[in-house]
Amino acid sequence: YYLSQMQNDLISDSLFLSQIAEDLENRLPVIQALLEELHKENNQESFNKVFREYVNTIFVPLYFVSNKATYNEMESSAKLGIIRDKELRNKIVALYNHLEITKNIFSVNYEFMQPVDADLIYGKGIAKYQKNQDRLFLPYISEGEIYKFKDLRFELESNAANWNWTIVDMQPAVESQLKELGIVLARINTYLNEAKFAFYF
Repeated sequence: YYLSQMQNDLISDSLFLSQIAEDLENRLPVIQALLEELHKENNQESFNKVFREYVNTIFVPLYFVSNKATYNEMESSAKLGIIRDKELRNKIVALYNHLEITKNIFSVNYEFMQPVDADLIYGKGIAKYQKNQDRLFLPYISEGEIYKFKDLRFELESNAANWNWTIVDMQPAVESQLKELGIVLARINTYLNEAKFAFYF
């Protein structure tokens, strides 16, 4: 029962991390596009389009929290020992320790980027141009107004560089965690299938 519940938890974590991996990968070309537009001349239409995409893609917070409900229940009630396969039990404990490290990697990167982003979002007024503000400000925003943000080239380049570094730092951790999740899920699946076989025969 516990392993079946844990399997569901880990599948949820795996799907969450897969979405994050895709999100991280999708952010890189958005960063590159902004850098290219910052170095072009007389490009209001293309700059504004890329700027909007950057604002609505890069400034979306990244976080990861593992679904540890079953593991926490087993740990708090000292039931981890009922998993008879010692190697599997050790892999599960190691996995949840690594998932906590992954969560901390996200937290550290978010804490690093938050003040960097805040200067642009709030200090320079970019929050007004995010999609969730459309209903308030869209009627009052002109294309010329948006194009003036190109004057913040240094600040935007710095932000893009920091985000690029952050993403490149996070990608290996996410990929490694997905690989480990796959291994443990396969091992749990094998264990459960063997248990069912033993039950019927």
